[in-house]
Amino acid sequence: MNVAEKPPVANAEIRIPTRTCPGCGEAVPDAEVRANACVCPRCKHYFPMPVRARIAHLTDPDSFRELFDKEIFTDPLNFPDYREKFDAAKGKSRENEGVLCGTATIGGHRTALFVMDPAFMMGSMGTVVGDRITALFEYAIANRLPVIGYTVSGGARMQEGMLSLMQMAKTSAAVKRHSDAGLPYIVGLTDPTMGGVTASFAMLGDILFAEPGARIGFARLPNSSWKTDSLTRSCRGTNSRSIWLSCCPCTGTDKEEPMDMQNTGAAALTVYDRICLTRKNGRATAIDYIESGDIFTDFCELHGDRTFGDDHAVIGGIARLGDMPVTVIGIDKGRDLKERLDRHFGCVLPEGYRKALRLIKQAE
Repeated sequence: MNVAEKPPVANAEIRIPTRTCPGCGEAVPDAEVRANACVCPRCKHYFPMPVRARIAHLTDPDSFRELFDKEIFTDPLNFPDYREKFDAAKGKSRENEGVLCGTATIGGHRTALFVMDPAFMMGSMGTVVGDRITALFEYAIANRLPVIGYTVSGGARMQEGMLSLMQMAKTSAAVKRHSDAGLPYIVGLTDPTMGGVTASFAMLGDILFAEPGARIGFARLPNSSWKTDSLTRSCRGTNSRSIWLSCCPCTGTDKEEPMDMQNTGAAALTVYDRICLTRKNGRATAIDYIESGDIFTDFCELHGDRTFGDDHAVIGGIARLGDMPVTVIGIDKGRDLKERLDRHFGCVLPEGYRKALRLIKQAE
């Protein structure tokens, strides 16, 4: 039986995998991007680099040895759908957490290394991420190794609540012990490095460098446009507003004056206006709220810690909230320069903490 041959397909289309570059808007072949270390060959835009590709690009061939790679899932708050999101992140990144830790040689020099993974829940810092980074610094101290880290993170992992925020202090303390041991720590900041990661170990390196265009900061104003160029500040767009590392609002050339709260309804205030108002001289202090009579009545201030002295930065005493007797404690930095010097600008001294503790125990 003769089978009719199919006519050849003329001009068959060969599709090459591409990705659209956010920098120039062009479709760039994936192979070109990977061959160029995840940098657009047209406009030099930096694409997110897979975590193991970054390690391979940075270290000597076959020198990386992973540490602390056991999968540990914790859900202290029983957060809805956390397990499902965690498993989805594992499938997407093919890793079991948001950071890889290990040792490697770079140019023949042995070093401890951590690289955060943007594909795993945007490198968010949960308890396991904090544990791994802390353990890496302790390993580096014991073995007299420098530490090199690459950060990319949206900040603390919200599914773990306050426990994720506690990792800021834990990792920072580990960095301090490493520094006290006389060992160097180098940090590469990639896009984005935000939130609790920026407020802790990401900014504690002896040497910091950033990929061009990386977004780095603690918080961001809505509708803002902000980038860095090797840690150089820049605002893109005449009306862009940002909160930078110093938490100072910056605008483009068309800077607007903040609105007056007395003449403008609260609903009309922009985020920038609200921030300016919270930092405005003359705003209400703790003693203003306490003595206004709108909240508390019959306030009687109590002084001293019964051990050393009285810290004027801490205001405390007994009062009435409606018909209920209460203990009131506040921190006050003063209304004018004289008061602020007396209250040392609201910075609490040890006797202030003891004073607050005494009042709390008295209330019990």
